[in-house]
Amino acid sequence: MTIQAEKRVSTDTLMKSLFRTKKLGNFMKHYGNRLEDGNISEYLTQYCREHGRSISKAIRDAQIDRSYGYQIFRGIRIPSRDKLLQLAFGLRMSVEDAGKMLREAGKSPLYPRIRRDAVLIFCLKEKKSLEEAQELLAQYEISMLGEVDT
Repeated sequence: MTIQAEKRVSTDTLMKSLFRTKKLGNFMKHYGNRLEDGNISEYLTQYCREHGRSISKAIRDAQIDRSYGYQIFRGIRIPSRDKLLQLAFGLRMSVEDAGKMLREAGKSPLYPRIRRDAVLIFCLKEKKSLEEAQELLAQYEISMLGEVDT
């Protein structure tokens, strides 16, 4: 017998319920088992598997220290938004995949109204390498990835 996964609850429904509730315990009792923890290490490992990418090459291309990179993939370290964006370049992700990864990690999405994010969106869309993205950021006098670890 197969156990069916519970139906996913919309974010809007969760938000409305949180605003209506007077006791968090009631909310957690009702929805707690359907909330996500955002396991970014599993997400990244699965992404590599599905796209035939090597973890070691992704870490190298993302210009992340080897031991730190493996700690991210093992779930020992929680990466900053910048480290995740470096991995997006290392994994040659699309803008959509990078956005999905950021959401999974609970980080702010790429937002085209922010100069830095606009450059990164352009670079991901054009399949530029991390080095090329860093050069463009520098050209526009914007902090490079890893410079300000957010």
